[in-house]
Amino acid sequence: MPLISVIIPYYNTPLNALKRCIHPFLTQSYEEVEVILVDDCSTQQYSQSITELISTAKTSMMLAKTPHNGGQNYARHTGIRMARGTYIAFLDSDDYYDMTEFEKVIDVVRLQESRLYCFNAVAVDATGKELYMENIAHEVSGSSPMKQSIRKAAALWNWVIDANLFKQNSLNTSLRIGEDLVSIIPILANADNVIPINAAPYRYVQHLSSMMKRADTEDRAMLIKGFDTMLNEHQHELAPYRDEIEWQAIWHILFWEPLQILQQQPHMATRYYRQARAWMDNVFPQWRQNPYLLTDSLAQETRFHLITKGHYMVYRTLHSVTSLIHNIQS
Repeated sequence: MPLISVIIPYYNTPLNALKRCIHPFLTQSYEEVEVILVDDCSTQQYSQSITELISTAKTSMMLAKTPHNGGQNYARHTGIRMARGTYIAFLDSDDYYDMTEFEKVIDVVRLQESRLYCFNAVAVDATGKELYMENIAHEVSGSSPMKQSIRKAAALWNWVIDANLFKQNSLNTSLRIGEDLVSIIPILANADNVIPINAAPYRYVQHLSSMMKRADTEDRAMLIKGFDTMLNEHQHELAPYRDEIEWQAIWHILFWEPLQILQQQPHMATRYYRQARAWMDNVFPQWRQNPYLLTDSLAQETRFHLITKGHYMVYRTLHSVTSLIHNIQS
């Protein structure tokens, strides 16, 4: 039985990007790993090419197809049902692993028992140039690792998760925005410990045309419904982490999503803010006293204060002036 099942959902991923993603598993043997590719009913007809590629793979690989296009988490569910590994990891099809770093992850998972492991990621551009590191393993290695894990988690792909945790927690399949966030939080809350791994195997490829940048305001507002579902279905498990989940709502619903709307659909920002603010005041009426508003460095930024308070026009003016000064100086 493999130690780790790596699940890679894909939908119309460019073939070159998909080949880059799976290349290490085609050319090298990782006996403790199995790879499960899940085609979420791509309209591009390249299943035959993928089948031929994995037929000679050095690492165990399988290809599955969903019965209909259901989104990334729906495809992940298909992979979870097929997985034989003790643990599960997720890899997006346009991203890839640095395998030297991933081998460090395998070693820790083999030698140190836990239900949950986290590792770091490096954001890169399309050429592989490193842009910045997401150092979540360091951030959760303090005195309250589970609380910090829940406070900082946003994606599924920088965790190695005990497969049994998916029997208690199903992934949210109803969202286009924030599906990772509202799926990973209950999983973390059901784990009793986490081991941070000082390795950065994940290469997160940033594209200007990513789904996040294309999503409209209605999709972003659906995150509120995702939070409602999560809070209703997991009240008991989430209760000890009230401050951390409240912080996640402040960060994502009052700050991050409005920031994206201001960049893409500024005329929709005020309407979104009214909805988001009313929801926050109802579900988290004491959110203004959240302790992380005082301790998190990101909460001290001017743009955070302006956007969470709904001062969108001031933010846009300040942003325009700052950009103009930068352009003049450069």
